[in-house]
Amino acid sequence: CGRSGPDRSCSDDGVIAVTDAAGALQYYSTYLGGNFDEWAGGVVATASGDAIVTGYTDSSSSLPFPTTPGVVQPGKNVKEDGYVTRIGTKSTTPPPPPA
Repeated sequence: CGRSGPDRSCSDDGVIAVTDAAGALQYYSTYLGGNFDEWAGGVVATASGDAIVTGYTDSSSSLPFPTTPGVVQPGKNVKEDGYVTRIGTKSTTPPPPPA
């Protein structure tokens, strides 16, 4: 276990990185997770360079999966919950074109 994550719990979490086609130049990256496991099932880039990520979370209310105000369900139900999240960038480096 690499002890990743904000609570160093060895849970599975996501890292989203947007790079050039060769993987040599990183435009931006971010950590995605709460206090338990998160799994990313798919990632797609938008024309503006944002990342749309789908998956599911098992994080609890003590350190939940990150949400924004007005979401349909801000916390986990009983078991794992699915998510669709959009990760944007305000970077001064232009994002790569979508694949």
